[in-house]
Amino acid sequence: MNRKFTLWVLLGGGLLACASPEDPDGGLVPTQDSSPADLGPSDRGVDAGLDLGVDAGLDLGVDAGLDLGVDLGTFDAAPVDAEPTDAEPTDAESADAEPADADAEDAELPDVGPPPPGCVPAVAQQLPPQPGLLARADSVVGFSGVQGQCGWHYGFSDATGPAGFQAMTEWQAGPGVWYVDSTRYWTQHQAGLTHPNGVVTIGGRQSRDQGSIRRWQSDTVGLATITGRVRKSSGGLGGNGIDFRIEVDGASRFAQFVAGTDGTGVSFTFTATLAIGTPVDLVLEPHLSDDLVDATEVELRIWQ
Repeated sequence: MNRKFTLWVLLGGGLLACASPEDPDGGLVPTQDSSPADLGPSDRGVDAGLDLGVDAGLDLGVDAGLDLGVDLGTFDAAPVDAEPTDAEPTDAESADAEPADADAEDAELPDVGPPPPGCVPAVAQQLPPQPGLLARADSVVGFSGVQGQCGWHYGFSDATGPAGFQAMTEWQAGPGVWYVDSTRYWTQHQAGLTHPNGVVTIGGRQSRDQGSIRRWQSDTVGLATITGRVRKSSGGLGGNGIDFRIEVDGASRFAQFVAGTDGTGVSFTFTATLAIGTPVDLVLEPHLSDDLVDATEVELRIWQ
């Protein structure tokens, strides 16, 4: 009896040991199917992948990736700035690269030298308007019987003739006077005196407006100071006065009415920029076309 029981137990245990693992009852005994190699991808993704993704990937992404991104980005910026982008200059840079003295050389004033001898007073006799200036022209000292000598030209303007400056042709060396026509008009130039002709006139002269013009034609360049004085002749006070003006290159720079009894007159000083050939004109006209007792003393100097 005991032997049968024992045999049954042995046989039954063998049957239990041979049960299929797919049998729910047989699954109570662990088999090789439970090894880690059979773990599904989802299990590993949650347990391993996510842990690595969060713990390793994100940490590396923030701690390593971002840090490296900032550090490396900053490091990479230096070579970009260091590239020789200006190796080929632009047109503007090429223009700027020209020598700074190029314009200065172009603008350099020519050396015109001193005025011709005898055209201005000796330096010791000059009274410049400010220290450092020397006389370039003098209407009294430079007066002569030669048109253009010392830069001076002697002429007139005729209200009924051609406009502008016309040169006188009559020179009388004895008294030292330039005339338009001494038998017909009063219009004249002397060393320190000038006289116009008017519609109202006497002495057998023709009734005609003529202004006397004494012109200096510049032989220098640059800024110049122009000084002078105009007054009625002390030996010929009277009449209704004269109209006087100075023109530089055709533009009026000083104008003054001088009364017939004004033996004191006015002085003037102004500056003007001159070029070679710039005309400086002293113009005297009869006030209201009346030339009675219009002899007027004028003087002008140009300084540089």
